Amino acid sequence: MIHEIVNLKDYFPLKYDVTLECYCPSNYDEIDKNRKRKSIVVYPGGGYEFTSEREAEPVALQFLQNDVNTFVLKYSCGKEKALYPTPLLEALAAVAYLRKYKDKYNVDENKIIVMGFSAGGHLAALTAASWHVKEYAKALKVTNDDIKVNGCILGYPVISMKPIGHWLTTENFTHNDEELIKKCSVEDLVTENFPKTFVWHTCFDDTVPVQNTLLLVNALTNKKVPYELHIFPNGPHGISLANHMTEPVNYHACVVKQTEIWIKLCLKFVKEEF
Repeated sequence: MIHEIVNLKDYFPLKYDVTLECYCPSNYDEIDKNRKRKSIVVYPGGGYEFTSEREAEPVALQFLQNDVNTFVLKYSCGKEKALYPTPLLEALAAVAYLRKYKDKYNVDENKIIVMGFSAGGHLAALTAASWHVKEYAKALKVTNDDIKVNGCILGYPVISMKPIGHWLTTENFTHNDEELIKKCSVEDLVTENFPKTFVWHTCFDDTVPVQNTLLLVNALTNKKVPYELHIFPNGPHGISLANHMTEPVNYHACVVKQTEIWIKLCLKFVKEEF
């Protein structure tokens, strides 16, 4: 197994130090020394204020044990650092890094998937919506093929920067600038270039309303982008794996039997669709 932490600023013209933690199975002669794997870049949530540990390594391990490379990005957070386009460029740089070092990590360059929760879901969705935009590739000194996103997985994502979204996410990412709010509301950015998507939410999320997910799937439907949608009846915001592995101290509401099935459904999606 390859487990290491790299600073993407060492490889791309980024403003801040930003770490990418790599979890990759090893290849063996006895199994398949030339195996190339599906690879997922995880963007944890946290309102662009921090990156949640509960949505990082515990999630990565679920994919690792299913022979999927997983990379966790600790993108820039806080009101000063999280302003657009900094986290987006970092998110795209992570994708470019996987392609640049595809041989080292045994990455199938045609099966690179972005995954995010909450504000990280916004970042993943924005990355999926923006990979083909020339200005972002130019800023990173790469090509658009280098930053191409082949799939997208979203958990209770912030999609809109408008009032239906999440105030802290919007404030940190746009500083409430009206032009940036328009530019960074993903429901208005979906094109035919958006990759096939798996998205899940809970009905009565009182932090990021489920309407965010509905806005996205409506846009995906209009552009005929394939997606798989699951809306579960129970569970608060930030539920992560919905089991004891990611249960916060003294907050048992994040363990929901009916909802924890999302990871099995997601693994099935990754296995069958890529």
